[in-house]
Amino acid sequence: TVPNNRLEGKINVNTASQAVLESLPGMTPDIAASLVARQSDGLASLGDLVSVPGLSGALLGQIADSVTIGADTWIVRAYGRSGEVGVALEAVVG
Repeated sequence: TVPNNRLEGKINVNTASQAVLESLPGMTPDIAASLVARQSDGLASLGDLVSVPGLSGALLGQIADSVTIGADTWIVRAYGRSGEVGVALEAVVG
């Protein structure tokens, strides 16, 4: 772990919440909701995003560097407590 630092990564469109997807530039609530609706089937490639209602090629160009359809890096958080003492840990696992 590195205190007070985070690694920048990409948002996995197959698992991200609607609120996270709405944080992408140009993303509307309707398009984010359409993406969330597609998560049960999954997207196989970034090119599949153009089949999502409302998501145009122009928007795909805006978000392409910020999204992925899979991820191999995870943030693991754990909290332990013994009596009055508590310890929180965060690790990035790749």
